[in-house]
Amino acid sequence: MHPLEMLAQQVEWTGDNFAYNLGFIPDDKLSWKPAPAALSALEVANHATEALLQMSSVLRGGKYETDFVATTTREAAQNALRESAAQFAQTMRDMKPEEFEQIVVLPWGEYPKIAAASMDAIEIVHHHGQIAYIQTLLGDTTSHFEMLGT
Repeated sequence: MHPLEMLAQQVEWTGDNFAYNLGFIPDDKLSWKPAPAALSALEVANHATEALLQMSSVLRGGKYETDFVATTTREAAQNALRESAAQFAQTMRDMKPEEFEQIVVLPWGEYPKIAAASMDAIEIVHHHGQIAYIQTLLGDTTSHFEMLGT
């Protein structure tokens, strides 16, 4: 098994469940913000998607940038989340163990590839939690959990 396989699976599941949870936010609340400076659910989804694409680019030897265009609908955001999570997971699976300690440059510092990959795995989990919290703020206290393989 690839050393990053479990982390790759976590990213895939989180991307899928994040997209699934977006389905429980009412249409008229996708752009709602819990505070003026906060992100809406749609903005959180776009941010998470772009972060995964940016880190995939860096880990593959590119720059921390993409041509990602923010989505404006639930379905587009769900598709983008699933696709970017799958791409990032594959990027991790494609990394060879001898690459793990190679240094990559990110806007906030320089890190070994293994640390950079881990950062984005944590990032998507963090943003998944923000979506669950927005659901709670909107009165939905059910834990929506899509099991692996469903």
